Amino acid sequence: MAARKPLLKVGVVAGGYIAAFLVASAAVGVRLANTSGPDAQASSGMYAFGDALLFVAVFGVAALVPTGAALFFLRPYRHFWTVLSAFGLGVAVTGLTAAALFAIGRHAAPSPLATWAGLSVLRILVAPLLALTFLVCTVLSPYRFPRLAFLAVTVMEAAVSAYGGFVWFVPTVLPQAIGASAWTAPALSLITSGFASERTRWAADPRSPRKLMRMCLEANIEIFLSEYPGEA
Repeated sequence: MAARKPLLKVGVVAGGYIAAFLVASAAVGVRLANTSGPDAQASSGMYAFGDALLFVAVFGVAALVPTGAALFFLRPYRHFWTVLSAFGLGVAVTGLTAAALFAIGRHAAPSPLATWAGLSVLRILVAPLLALTFLVCTVLSPYRFPRLAFLAVTVMEAAVSAYGGFVWFVPTVLPQAIGASAWTAPALSLITSGFASERTRWAADPRSPRKLMRMCLEANIEIFLSEYPGEA
């Protein structure tokens, strides 16, 4: 009976990961069934990337259960927790580096820095899953030093996740939540870029939406006249 316990533990963990894989595959299958129209065919690359992100997100969340089980079974092994916590600190450094690269190079001209900034997006996207994973490690770690290291790693990954959400989702959510107010496009650009300029007064001006509408109209007229000069 004692010899069967390790095999039983391995089976439980492996079965959990297989179940997580099946759940993630089912989620992607449902998405594919609901996004098989002409829009999906016209933008197949973007939809494929979205499917991949969905699979990783669902699998990562569902896999927290077997991961927690595996960590629970490994609680007596101090060396394992020491090595894992050191590895977690290294992973967290890559997250902070990716956030810094994106912040510095997101508006850079085409260059190696801009390329690295673009690649850093992938690392920032997985930060929420890593934060949850290291939070599980923090809860289950039986030793003080590894627990503190995992806690620090969780905080760093959460900070990277918050940065990504602030940069990518706040400019999308705020206009819908607040409506036409001082939170115009220039104000949001000012927040996300962190640079003060003439846009500060423009964003505080309640007439800013009219200015934006006029600029968009003028730009559209210029495009129309350039494409159909005979209509002028």
